Amino acid sequence: MTSVGPVIASTFSRVLPTSTPKKESSSASGLSGVVNTVLGFLFSSPVAGCGFVNWGTPPGEHDADAGEPDADGIDGDIEIPDGDVIDGEDVVDGDGDTIPDDGGPDGEVPSVCDHAPLAFVLESPAHLATGVSVQPLLNWQDSTDLDSGDQVKYRVQVDDNDDFSSPVIDRADLTESQYQVSASEALNFDTLYFWKVIAYDGCPTEVPSAVFQFRTARPEVCNHSPTAFTLESPADNETGVSTTPTFNWSDSTDPDTGDTVTYRLIVSPNPDLSSPVLDKSGLTASEYTVLSTEALTQGVTYYWKVVASDSCGNVTESGVRSFRTQPACTPHTYFETDFLTGTPNNVVVNSGSITLAEDYNAWTYKYEGDVLPTAAGWTESDPLAWTNSTPEIQGGTILHLNTIDSDRFGTYSINPSLSNATGWIVEVRMRLGDNLQSNPTGSGCVVNIKDGTRDFMLRILNTRILDFASGLNYVMDTRASYNTYRIIGRNDDFYVYVNGVLRLNGNDLWTTSDSANQLSFHDAATTADSEAFWDYVYYYNGGIALPYVSSGSFISEMIDTGSTVNNIGSGATISWRESLPLGTDITFSIFASNSPILPGMACASGLSNNVGETIPGSCSGRYIWWQANLFASTPPSSAPVLEDVTVTYETCE
Repeated sequence: MTSVGPVIASTFSRVLPTSTPKKESSSASGLSGVVNTVLGFLFSSPVAGCGFVNWGTPPGEHDADAGEPDADGIDGDIEIPDGDVIDGEDVVDGDGDTIPDDGGPDGEVPSVCDHAPLAFVLESPAHLATGVSVQPLLNWQDSTDLDSGDQVKYRVQVDDNDDFSSPVIDRADLTESQYQVSASEALNFDTLYFWKVIAYDGCPTEVPSAVFQFRTARPEVCNHSPTAFTLESPADNETGVSTTPTFNWSDSTDPDTGDTVTYRLIVSPNPDLSSPVLDKSGLTASEYTVLSTEALTQGVTYYWKVVASDSCGNVTESGVRSFRTQPACTPHTYFETDFLTGTPNNVVVNSGSITLAEDYNAWTYKYEGDVLPTAAGWTESDPLAWTNSTPEIQGGTILHLNTIDSDRFGTYSINPSLSNATGWIVEVRMRLGDNLQSNPTGSGCVVNIKDGTRDFMLRILNTRILDFASGLNYVMDTRASYNTYRIIGRNDDFYVYVNGVLRLNGNDLWTTSDSANQLSFHDAATTADSEAFWDYVYYYNGGIALPYVSSGSFISEMIDTGSTVNNIGSGATISWRESLPLGTDITFSIFASNSPILPGMACASGLSNNVGETIPGSCSGRYIWWQANLFASTPPSSAPVLEDVTVTYETCE
């Protein structure tokens, strides 16, 4: 009988019998076109007179093979008494051999073989390429398998015959989608080659690529190696390098006419470049940018070099350089909402915001308690008030008035030019003393303002403040510490602020009967005398708001980042909320140092983008300060308002 070799098919059909398959009897001379179900595969032989030909796995692995017919008349036919496909303990071939059981249930096909590997494309050398190196790098696209847990491997073949009958390179079980032809496998010069790749996944199905052809370089262009070149960036021993850097080197050329140069970039954490984390071959440009998927590790020293190769396999290597990637950093956020710490200069902190201070010099009149009122032009009334206690200056700055048991008001007055229509401001800073007469609830002092039209009287009593006309009052301790009382009046309206907070307001001012224009302060009652300490008494007759100073600043507390290595200026930002009336502005300055002492010069100034200003790279150090700079030009009664300063920065290992 004529021997017939195995016929290899690229695609198999599995048939899952649900009952014991019937075997068809046939003589050897009538085998053409006979179909038989054997071990779950579709078997067929087009060769007459030669028995059945195996279309399954290779011979010796439980497949039927050509031979003499068995007793049933069909050569090598496998009998499956119970219809099993994979369960081999019941599968016996025609020669009486038992196929070992794989342990699976009857009729089950492993799910890992549901899909074949996906189609893929060859990449380089390109189809019809010429001048290809005799040691080319063969590249192709990845193929994947949709079956969970199924691994795709590759077999690459190179042959000078398009039927691949005698491949010069035949490498199987490759797990990467490239293969570098070694020096021992070097191809012949000026020769036409064909190459293809087969993807397979451990199941009977395999997927071949298309066949590409290329021609290797002529031997006459292989007289010289590529010219020497130098690495450019990252610079040697450079630090703070991005984890996705761009590597640059000077061009290398090949003196041989028609010869081309490609590059191989090698990056490793080891000085001898072993175990590279990046190894890119076949580069045609003298630079390479690391992809995000290839990102290097933060805070690691790397070594790198480049190898230039020509199409003949000649190489020229660069030297080795090192660099260190930027350190791993932790982001931080600093919030300042209350402005309770820092150094104010011509600014006022009020309810978590900063405004420019009022112009101290804008007051129309100022009495400071460092002299007696009579020495400052005030008129003294009821001189018998000082029978038992004479007014005195305490500590060189405070006027002390004591009317205990005097039965007199003890009044000091001046005659300002206050206008009810324009409006006015009177401000006093004082506290009541501890010496009280028999009626402590009525003990206290009075500030009385007559503007020619209206008469306002604020009584500062032991336990409260009171508008005498309306009866409005605010309960507070007037003795424990000094308080600043600001009284504002215009038309019928009045406002009383205590330490910058509005406590009383109304519109029940008395009408003056004598058109008097007078400011006075005195004891609250002749029968409930007390003592008081007066720091100052001011008034302003130009309206109900003092003008602001033209500029001011606020220097924050020291921010200790806890690290001398940080990225201030490399991603650090400062932002804030602001309210800017016409003619006003806010800018920021930054100070940074490794010393906890505020530097004399700012490392950044004029930052003005309140929604997020990048701090420049010149600012770095463990300790950080910020300075808010507030400006007001027109109108003079407006000022910028600053709130919620936020600084973001990073500390690095």
